[in-house]
Amino acid sequence: MNEYPFERKLDAKLILSILATGIMTFGGILEETAMNIAFPTLMEEFSITLAFAQWITSGYLLPLIIMMPASAYLKKVFKMKTLFISTCIAFLGGTILCFAAPAFIWVIIGRVIQGAAAGVAVPLTFNIVLEQSPPEHLGFLVGFATMANALAPAFGPVYGGLVLQYFNWRMVFGFLIPVLAAVLILGAVSIRQSSYLDRQAVFDTPGFGFYAAALSCLIFGLNLPNSYGWNSPAVICLLIGIPVFLFLFIRRENKASTPLLDLKIFKYPIFTFGIATMYCCCTVCPTLSFMLPNYLQMSKGMNPLNAAMVLSSGCIVGAVATMLAGHLYDKKGPRPGIILGGICAIAGILPMRFALPSMRAAVLAVLFMVYMIGHGCCVNNGMTYGLKALAPELETAGNAAFNITSNLAGTIGIVIASGIVSSFQVGAADIGEGTLAGAEVVLTLLIAVVIALNIFGFEILRQKKR
Repeated sequence: MNEYPFERKLDAKLILSILATGIMTFGGILEETAMNIAFPTLMEEFSITLAFAQWITSGYLLPLIIMMPASAYLKKVFKMKTLFISTCIAFLGGTILCFAAPAFIWVIIGRVIQGAAAGVAVPLTFNIVLEQSPPEHLGFLVGFATMANALAPAFGPVYGGLVLQYFNWRMVFGFLIPVLAAVLILGAVSIRQSSYLDRQAVFDTPGFGFYAAALSCLIFGLNLPNSYGWNSPAVICLLIGIPVFLFLFIRRENKASTPLLDLKIFKYPIFTFGIATMYCCCTVCPTLSFMLPNYLQMSKGMNPLNAAMVLSSGCIVGAVATMLAGHLYDKKGPRPGIILGGICAIAGILPMRFALPSMRAAVLAVLFMVYMIGHGCCVNNGMTYGLKALAPELETAGNAAFNITSNLAGTIGIVIASGIVSSFQVGAADIGEGTLAGAEVVLTLLIAVVIALNIFGFEILRQKKR
Protein backbone atom coordinates (compact mmCIF):
# COMPACT_ATOMS: atom_id res chain seq x y z
CA MET A 1 0.00 0.00 0.00
CA ASN A 2 1.33 3.45 -0.85
CA GLU A 3 2.47 5.78 1.89
CA TYR A 4 -0.30 7.98 3.24
CA PRO A 5 0.03 11.51 1.76
CA PHE A 6 0.84 13.27 5.04
CA GLU A 7 3.52 15.92 5.45
CA ARG A 8 5.58 15.47 8.60
CA LYS A 9 6.12 18.88 10.14
CA LEU A 10 6.44 20.38 13.59
CA ASP A 11 3.45 22.71 13.70
CA ALA A 12 0.76 23.87 16.13
CA LYS A 13 -1.70 21.09 15.28
CA LEU A 14 0.88 18.39 15.99
CA ILE A 15 1.71 19.92 19.38
CA LEU A 16 -1.97 20.42 20.25
CA SER A 17 -2.91 16.86 19.25
CA ILE A 18 -0.12 15.47 21.46
CA LEU A 19 -1.32 17.73 24.26
CA ALA A 20 -4.95 16.62 23.87
CA THR A 21 -4.19 12.90 24.06
CA GLY A 22 -1.47 13.47 26.65
CA ILE A 23 -3.69 15.45 29.02
CA MET A 24 -6.16 12.56 29.19
CA THR A 25 -3.27 10.27 30.12
CA PHE A 26 -2.12 12.95 32.55
CA GLY A 27 -5.57 12.98 34.17
CA GLY A 28 -5.55 9.25 34.81
CA ILE A 29 -2.08 9.27 36.37
CA LEU A 30 -2.85 12.48 38.29
CA GLU A 31 -5.86 10.83 39.92
CA GLU A 32 -3.85 7.68 40.61
CA THR A 33 -0.99 9.49 42.36
CA ALA A 34 -3.35 11.89 44.12
CA MET A 35 -5.35 8.99 45.53
CA ASN A 36 -2.13 7.36 46.77
CA ILE A 37 -2.08 10.19 49.31
CA ALA A 38 -5.71 9.46 50.19
CA PHE A 39 -5.26 5.78 51.09
CA PRO A 40 -5.25 6.39 54.88
CA THR A 41 -8.41 8.51 54.48
CA LEU A 42 -10.13 5.84 52.37
CA MET A 43 -9.10 3.10 54.82
CA GLU A 44 -10.73 5.01 57.66
CA GLU A 45 -13.85 6.14 55.79
CA PHE A 46 -14.70 2.77 54.23
CA SER A 47 -13.11 0.52 56.91
CA ILE A 48 -10.88 -1.25 54.40
CA THR A 49 -7.28 -2.49 54.41
CA LEU A 50 -4.41 -0.95 52.45
CA ALA A 51 -4.35 -3.99 50.15
CA PHE A 52 -8.03 -3.41 49.25
CA ALA A 53 -7.67 0.37 48.98
CA GLN A 54 -4.95 -0.01 46.34
CA TRP A 55 -7.57 -1.51 43.97
CA ILE A 56 -8.31 2.11 43.12
CA THR A 57 -4.95 1.85 41.31
CA SER A 58 -5.10 -1.76 40.09
CA GLY A 59 -8.71 -1.27 38.96
CA TYR A 60 -7.46 1.44 36.61
CA LEU A 61 -4.24 -0.16 35.42
CA LEU A 62 -5.53 -3.68 34.66
CA PRO A 63 -8.12 -2.66 32.00
CA LEU A 64 -5.66 -0.08 30.68
CA ILE A 65 -3.04 -2.77 30.05
CA ILE A 66 -5.62 -5.19 28.63
CA MET A 67 -6.91 -2.65 26.09
CA MET A 68 -3.52 -1.46 24.84
CA PRO A 69 -2.90 -4.25 22.28
CA ALA A 70 -6.40 -3.75 20.92
CA SER A 71 -5.47 -0.15 20.14
CA ALA A 72 -3.44 -1.28 17.10
CA TYR A 73 -6.55 -2.93 15.58
CA LEU A 74 -8.82 -0.02 16.50
CA LYS A 75 -6.42 2.42 14.85
CA LYS A 76 -6.67 0.42 11.61
CA VAL A 77 -10.46 0.56 11.42
CA PHE A 78 -11.28 3.92 13.02
CA LYS A 79 -9.92 7.40 12.42
CA MET A 80 -7.65 8.80 15.12
CA LYS A 81 -10.07 11.61 15.86
CA THR A 82 -12.98 9.17 16.25
CA LEU A 83 -10.96 7.05 18.67
CA PHE A 84 -9.97 10.06 20.71
CA ILE A 85 -13.49 11.47 20.99
CA SER A 86 -14.94 8.08 22.01
CA THR A 87 -12.30 7.37 24.61
CA CYS A 88 -12.42 10.89 26.02
CA ILE A 89 -16.20 10.65 26.52
CA ALA A 90 -15.78 7.28 28.26
CA PHE A 91 -12.99 8.64 30.46
CA LEU A 92 -15.11 11.64 31.38
CA GLY A 93 -18.01 9.32 32.29
CA GLY A 94 -15.75 7.23 34.53
CA THR A 95 -14.51 10.38 36.25
CA ILE A 96 -18.08 11.52 36.97
CA LEU A 97 -18.90 8.09 38.40
CA CYS A 98 -15.89 8.21 40.74
CA PHE A 99 -16.90 11.69 41.88
CA ALA A 100 -20.51 10.68 42.65
CA ALA A 101 -19.82 7.11 43.89
CA PRO A 102 -22.09 6.12 46.81
CA ALA A 103 -19.72 3.30 47.89
CA PHE A 104 -16.08 2.34 47.34
CA ILE A 105 -17.00 -0.38 44.83
CA TRP A 106 -18.40 2.32 42.52
CA VAL A 107 -15.13 4.20 42.69
CA ILE A 108 -13.39 1.04 41.47
CA ILE A 109 -15.96 0.63 38.65
CA GLY A 110 -15.36 4.23 37.59
CA ARG A 111 -11.63 3.60 37.55
CA VAL A 112 -12.14 0.48 35.41
CA ILE A 113 -14.01 2.58 32.83
CA GLN A 114 -11.26 5.21 32.90
CA GLY A 115 -8.58 2.55 32.49
CA ALA A 116 -10.25 0.95 29.47
CA ALA A 117 -10.51 4.36 27.79
CA ALA A 118 -6.91 5.28 28.60
CA GLY A 119 -5.75 1.93 27.22
CA VAL A 120 -6.68 3.22 23.77
CA ALA A 121 -5.69 6.85 24.32
CA VAL A 122 -2.13 6.25 25.62
CA PRO A 123 -0.87 4.38 22.50
CA LEU A 124 -2.68 6.93 20.34
CA THR A 125 -0.39 9.65 21.73
CA PHE A 126 2.74 7.82 20.63
CA ASN A 127 1.19 6.75 17.32
CA ILE A 128 0.73 10.43 16.54
CA VAL A 129 4.35 11.13 17.48
CA LEU A 130 5.75 8.22 15.43
CA GLU A 131 3.61 8.88 12.34
CA GLN A 132 3.59 12.68 12.23
CA SER A 133 6.90 13.87 13.75
CA PRO A 134 9.82 14.97 11.56
CA PRO A 135 12.66 12.44 12.12
CA GLU A 136 15.07 15.12 13.35
CA HIS A 137 12.70 15.98 16.23
CA LEU A 138 11.69 12.42 17.19
CA GLY A 139 13.67 12.26 20.46
CA PHE A 140 12.37 15.65 21.59
CA LEU A 141 8.73 14.83 20.78
CA VAL A 142 8.94 11.41 22.45
CA GLY A 143 10.15 13.29 25.53
CA PHE A 144 7.34 15.83 25.10
CA ALA A 145 4.75 13.05 24.85
CA THR A 146 6.25 11.33 27.89
CA MET A 147 5.80 14.54 29.89
CA ALA A 148 2.26 13.43 30.78
CA ASN A 149 3.67 10.36 32.51
CA ALA A 150 6.46 12.37 34.11
CA LEU A 151 4.58 15.47 35.26
CA ALA A 152 1.43 13.80 36.60
CA PRO A 153 3.30 12.06 39.46
CA ALA A 154 4.81 15.47 40.29
CA PHE A 155 1.52 17.29 40.59
CA GLY A 156 -0.60 14.33 41.72
CA PRO A 157 0.61 14.06 45.33
CA VAL A 158 0.47 17.84 45.88
CA TYR A 159 -2.91 18.02 44.18
CA GLY A 160 -4.19 15.17 46.35
CA GLY A 161 -2.73 16.73 49.50
CA LEU A 162 -4.34 20.11 48.80
CA VAL A 163 -7.72 18.58 47.97
CA LEU A 164 -7.70 16.43 51.11
CA GLN A 165 -6.69 19.36 53.30
CA TYR A 166 -9.30 21.81 52.03
CA PHE A 167 -12.04 19.64 50.45
CA ASN A 168 -12.51 15.84 50.38
CA TRP A 169 -11.23 12.97 48.24
CA ARG A 170 -14.17 13.18 45.79
CA MET A 171 -12.92 16.51 44.52
CA VAL A 172 -9.78 14.79 43.21
CA PHE A 173 -12.13 13.67 40.43
CA GLY A 174 -14.50 16.63 40.54
CA PHE A 175 -11.96 19.27 39.59
CA LEU A 176 -10.93 17.30 36.48
CA ILE A 177 -14.41 17.14 34.95
CA PRO A 178 -14.30 20.60 33.25
CA VAL A 179 -10.67 20.02 32.20
CA LEU A 180 -11.60 16.81 30.39
CA ALA A 181 -14.53 18.55 28.70
CA ALA A 182 -12.11 21.18 27.36
CA VAL A 183 -9.65 18.49 26.23
CA LEU A 184 -12.45 16.80 24.27
CA ILE A 185 -12.91 19.99 22.25
CA LEU A 186 -9.16 20.51 21.81
CA GLY A 187 -8.63 17.01 20.39
CA ALA A 188 -11.66 17.28 18.12
CA VAL A 189 -10.20 20.33 16.35
CA SER A 190 -6.50 19.37 16.25
CA ILE A 191 -6.08 15.61 15.65
CA ARG A 192 -5.31 14.71 12.04
CA GLN A 193 -5.32 11.41 10.18
CA SER A 194 -1.88 10.26 9.00
CA SER A 195 -2.42 6.64 7.90
CA TYR A 196 -4.79 4.66 5.72
CA LEU A 197 -7.69 2.78 7.31
CA ASP A 198 -8.17 -0.93 6.77
CA ARG A 199 -11.84 -1.73 7.27
CA GLN A 200 -11.15 -5.39 6.42
CA ALA A 201 -8.69 -5.85 9.30
CA VAL A 202 -9.36 -8.95 11.42
CA PHE A 203 -9.29 -8.76 15.20
CA ASP A 204 -7.40 -11.55 16.94
CA THR A 205 -10.17 -12.49 19.38
CA PRO A 206 -8.56 -15.72 20.73
CA GLY A 207 -5.24 -13.94 21.25
CA PHE A 208 -6.98 -11.09 23.07
CA GLY A 209 -8.82 -13.57 25.28
CA PHE A 210 -5.64 -15.45 26.25
CA TYR A 211 -3.81 -12.16 26.88
CA ALA A 212 -6.59 -10.72 29.06
CA ALA A 213 -6.88 -13.99 31.00
CA ALA A 214 -3.12 -14.15 31.68
CA LEU A 215 -3.02 -10.56 32.95
CA SER A 216 -6.14 -11.00 35.09
CA CYS A 217 -4.70 -14.16 36.67
CA LEU A 218 -1.48 -12.27 37.39
CA ILE A 219 -3.06 -9.23 39.05
CA PHE A 220 -5.72 -11.14 40.99
CA GLY A 221 -3.21 -13.85 41.85
CA LEU A 222 -0.94 -11.28 43.47
CA ASN A 223 -3.81 -9.47 45.23
CA LEU A 224 -5.88 -12.28 46.73
CA PRO A 225 -3.15 -13.75 48.99
CA ASN A 226 -3.44 -10.59 51.11
CA SER A 227 -6.96 -11.70 52.07
CA TYR A 228 -7.02 -15.48 51.57
CA GLY A 229 -3.40 -16.60 51.86
CA TRP A 230 -1.12 -18.30 49.34
CA ASN A 231 -2.60 -21.74 50.09
CA SER A 232 -6.10 -20.74 48.99
CA PRO A 233 -7.43 -22.90 46.10
CA ALA A 234 -8.50 -19.75 44.25
CA VAL A 235 -5.01 -18.25 44.51
CA ILE A 236 -3.36 -21.51 43.41
CA CYS A 237 -5.67 -21.74 40.37
CA LEU A 238 -4.90 -18.14 39.41
CA LEU A 239 -1.14 -18.66 39.70
CA ILE A 240 -1.34 -21.81 37.57
CA GLY A 241 -3.40 -19.89 35.04
CA ILE A 242 -0.63 -17.32 34.44
CA PRO A 243 1.84 -19.60 32.57
CA VAL A 244 -0.98 -21.59 30.94
CA PHE A 245 -2.67 -18.57 29.35
CA LEU A 246 0.68 -16.96 28.56
CA PHE A 247 1.76 -20.10 26.67
CA LEU A 248 -1.54 -20.15 24.77
CA PHE A 249 -1.16 -16.46 23.93
CA ILE A 250 2.39 -16.86 22.60
CA ARG A 251 1.46 -19.93 20.54
CA ARG A 252 -1.56 -18.12 19.10
CA GLU A 253 0.42 -14.98 18.19
CA ASN A 254 3.14 -16.98 16.46
CA LYS A 255 0.54 -18.73 14.27
CA ALA A 256 -1.98 -15.93 13.68
CA SER A 257 -1.95 -14.18 10.30
CA THR A 258 -3.00 -10.92 12.01
CA PRO A 259 -1.65 -11.20 15.58
CA LEU A 260 -2.90 -9.01 18.40
CA LEU A 261 0.73 -8.18 19.23
CA ASP A 262 3.43 -9.03 16.68
CA LEU A 263 6.04 -10.87 18.77
CA LYS A 264 8.69 -10.43 16.06
CA ILE A 265 9.58 -7.21 17.88
CA PHE A 266 11.48 -9.32 20.42
CA LYS A 267 13.82 -10.61 17.71
CA TYR A 268 15.51 -7.19 17.87
CA PRO A 269 17.95 -7.30 20.83
CA ILE A 270 18.14 -3.53 21.31
CA PHE A 271 14.34 -3.33 21.50
CA THR A 272 14.21 -6.23 23.98
CA PHE A 273 16.77 -4.65 26.30
CA GLY A 274 15.10 -1.27 25.86
CA ILE A 275 11.79 -2.68 27.04
CA ALA A 276 13.60 -4.37 29.95
CA THR A 277 14.97 -1.00 31.09
CA MET A 278 11.46 0.43 30.79
CA TYR A 279 10.11 -2.37 33.00
CA CYS A 280 12.70 -1.72 35.71
CA CYS A 281 12.18 2.06 35.71
CA CYS A 282 8.41 1.76 35.76
CA THR A 283 8.50 -0.72 38.62
CA VAL A 284 10.56 1.53 40.88
CA CYS A 285 8.95 4.94 40.27
CA PRO A 286 5.25 4.07 40.88
CA THR A 287 6.19 1.82 43.82
CA LEU A 288 8.11 4.65 45.50
CA SER A 289 5.27 7.09 44.72
CA PHE A 290 2.85 4.70 46.42
CA MET A 291 5.02 3.69 49.39
CA LEU A 292 6.79 6.88 50.50
CA PRO A 293 3.74 9.10 51.20
CA ASN A 294 2.00 6.27 53.05
CA TYR A 295 5.14 5.62 55.11
CA LEU A 296 5.46 9.32 55.97
CA GLN A 297 1.82 9.54 57.07
CA MET A 298 1.58 6.25 58.97
CA SER A 299 5.07 6.07 60.48
CA LYS A 300 6.11 9.73 60.73
CA GLY A 301 2.69 11.26 61.37
CA MET A 302 2.95 13.79 58.54
CA ASN A 303 -0.21 15.31 57.08
CA PRO A 304 -1.13 14.43 53.45
CA LEU A 305 0.07 17.73 51.99
CA ASN A 306 3.52 17.63 53.60
CA ALA A 307 3.92 13.96 52.65
CA ALA A 308 3.02 14.89 49.07
CA MET A 309 5.63 17.65 48.92
CA VAL A 310 8.38 15.07 49.42
CA LEU A 311 7.51 13.55 46.03
CA SER A 312 6.60 16.64 44.04
CA SER A 313 10.05 18.17 43.51
CA GLY A 314 11.49 14.81 42.45
CA CYS A 315 8.77 14.23 39.88
CA ILE A 316 9.23 17.73 38.44
CA VAL A 317 12.96 17.11 38.13
CA GLY A 318 12.19 13.74 36.51
CA ALA A 319 9.92 15.40 33.96
CA VAL A 320 12.63 17.93 33.04
CA ALA A 321 15.20 15.10 32.86
CA THR A 322 12.96 13.25 30.41
CA MET A 323 12.84 16.26 28.10
CA LEU A 324 16.58 16.95 28.35
CA ALA A 325 17.36 13.26 27.80
CA GLY A 326 15.34 13.43 24.57
CA HIS A 327 17.33 16.43 23.40
CA LEU A 328 20.59 14.73 24.43
CA TYR A 329 19.55 11.63 22.48
CA ASP A 330 18.97 13.70 19.33
CA LYS A 331 22.47 15.19 19.67
CA LYS A 332 24.63 12.41 21.14
CA GLY A 333 22.68 9.14 20.91
CA PRO A 334 21.66 6.89 23.81
CA ARG A 335 25.03 6.38 25.56
CA PRO A 336 25.27 9.55 27.77
CA GLY A 337 21.66 9.28 28.98
CA ILE A 338 21.83 5.57 29.79
CA ILE A 339 25.09 5.88 31.75
CA LEU A 340 23.95 8.97 33.69
CA GLY A 341 20.54 7.43 34.32
CA GLY A 342 21.95 4.22 35.77
CA ILE A 343 24.30 6.07 38.12
CA CYS A 344 21.58 8.42 39.42
CA ALA A 345 19.12 5.55 39.96
CA ILE A 346 21.62 3.69 42.17
CA ALA A 347 22.67 6.87 44.02
CA GLY A 348 19.06 7.70 44.82
CA ILE A 349 17.75 4.34 46.00
CA LEU A 350 20.63 2.93 48.08
CA PRO A 351 20.66 5.52 50.92
CA MET A 352 16.87 5.27 51.28
CA ARG A 353 17.12 1.63 52.25
CA PHE A 354 19.94 1.90 54.79
CA ALA A 355 18.96 5.12 56.57
CA LEU A 356 15.16 5.25 56.26
CA PRO A 357 14.19 5.23 59.99
CA SER A 358 16.39 8.23 60.85
CA MET A 359 16.13 10.03 57.53
CA ARG A 360 14.57 13.50 57.48
CA ALA A 361 11.86 14.22 54.95
CA ALA A 362 14.04 16.82 53.18
CA VAL A 363 16.82 14.27 52.63
CA LEU A 364 14.28 11.73 51.39
CA ALA A 365 13.01 14.34 48.92
CA VAL A 366 16.54 14.97 47.59
CA LEU A 367 17.22 11.24 47.16
CA PHE A 368 13.93 10.79 45.33
CA MET A 369 14.95 13.70 43.10
CA VAL A 370 18.27 12.01 42.28
CA TYR A 371 16.49 8.76 41.45
CA MET A 372 14.02 10.56 39.17
CA ILE A 373 16.86 12.08 37.13
CA GLY A 374 17.98 8.52 36.44
CA HIS A 375 14.42 7.44 35.71
CA GLY A 376 13.88 10.21 33.16
CA CYS A 377 17.15 9.48 31.35
CA CYS A 378 16.71 5.71 31.17
CA VAL A 379 13.02 5.74 30.16
CA ASN A 380 13.50 8.22 27.32
CA ASN A 381 16.69 6.73 25.87
CA GLY A 382 15.59 3.11 26.25
CA MET A 383 12.22 3.74 24.60
CA THR A 384 13.43 5.99 21.79
CA TYR A 385 16.38 3.80 20.82
CA GLY A 386 14.34 0.61 21.19
CA LEU A 387 11.64 1.86 18.82
CA LYS A 388 14.24 3.18 16.38
CA ALA A 389 15.75 -0.32 16.16
CA LEU A 390 12.51 -1.82 14.81
CA ALA A 391 11.46 -2.19 11.20
CA PRO A 392 8.87 0.50 10.34
CA GLU A 393 6.00 -1.99 10.05
CA LEU A 394 6.65 -3.11 13.66
CA GLU A 395 6.62 0.36 15.24
CA THR A 396 2.94 0.19 16.24
CA ALA A 397 3.46 -3.18 17.95
CA GLY A 398 6.61 -1.86 19.65
CA ASN A 399 4.76 1.22 20.85
CA ALA A 400 2.00 -0.94 22.32
CA ALA A 401 4.55 -3.22 23.99
CA PHE A 402 6.34 -0.29 25.64
CA ASN A 403 3.08 1.14 26.98
CA ILE A 404 1.90 -2.25 28.23
CA THR A 405 5.23 -2.82 29.96
CA SER A 406 5.34 0.56 31.68
CA ASN A 407 1.87 0.19 33.18
CA LEU A 408 2.16 -3.51 33.97
CA ALA A 409 5.42 -2.89 35.85
CA GLY A 410 3.80 -0.19 37.98
CA THR A 411 0.78 -2.36 38.71
CA ILE A 412 2.87 -5.33 39.83
CA GLY A 413 5.16 -3.12 41.90
CA ILE A 414 2.29 -1.46 43.75
CA VAL A 415 0.42 -4.74 44.33
CA ILE A 416 3.51 -6.43 45.76
CA ALA A 417 4.48 -3.40 47.86
CA SER A 418 0.97 -3.02 49.31
CA GLY A 419 0.86 -6.72 50.14
CA ILE A 420 4.24 -6.61 51.90
CA VAL A 421 3.42 -3.48 53.89
CA SER A 422 -0.06 -4.78 54.80
CA SER A 423 1.38 -8.07 56.08
CA PHE A 424 3.82 -6.23 58.34
CA GLN A 425 1.07 -3.89 59.56
CA VAL A 426 -1.10 -6.85 60.59
CA GLY A 427 1.72 -8.51 62.52
CA ALA A 428 2.97 -5.35 64.27
CA ALA A 429 1.80 -3.90 67.57
CA ASP A 430 1.79 -0.44 65.98
CA ILE A 431 0.78 0.43 62.41
CA GLY A 432 3.67 2.88 62.07
CA GLU A 433 6.20 0.26 63.11
CA GLY A 434 4.73 -2.27 60.70
CA THR A 435 4.73 0.26 57.85
CA LEU A 436 8.44 1.01 58.42
CA ALA A 437 9.38 -2.69 58.46
CA GLY A 438 7.42 -3.33 55.27
CA ALA A 439 8.92 -0.27 53.55
CA GLU A 440 12.45 -1.51 54.26
CA VAL A 441 11.69 -4.87 52.64
CA VAL A 442 10.19 -3.14 49.60
CA LEU A 443 13.26 -0.91 49.23
CA THR A 444 15.52 -3.97 49.33
CA LEU A 445 13.60 -5.45 46.40
CA LEU A 446 13.76 -2.14 44.51
CA ILE A 447 17.56 -2.05 44.86
CA ALA A 448 17.69 -5.39 43.03
CA VAL A 449 15.48 -3.93 40.28
CA VAL A 450 17.79 -0.90 39.89
CA ILE A 451 20.82 -3.17 39.60
CA ALA A 452 19.01 -5.04 36.81
CA LEU A 453 18.24 -1.66 35.19
CA ASN A 454 21.96 -0.91 34.94
CA ILE A 455 22.72 -4.34 33.50
CA PHE A 456 20.08 -3.93 30.78
CA GLY A 457 21.24 -0.40 30.01
CA PHE A 458 24.84 -1.47 29.45
CA GLU A 459 23.60 -4.37 27.34
CA ILE A 460 21.86 -1.85 25.06
CA LEU A 461 25.18 -0.02 24.63
CA ARG A 462 26.99 -3.32 23.95
CA GLN A 463 24.43 -4.24 21.29
CA LYS A 464 24.75 -0.77 19.75
CA LYS A 465 28.53 -1.14 19.52
CA ARG A 466 28.16 -4.60 17.99
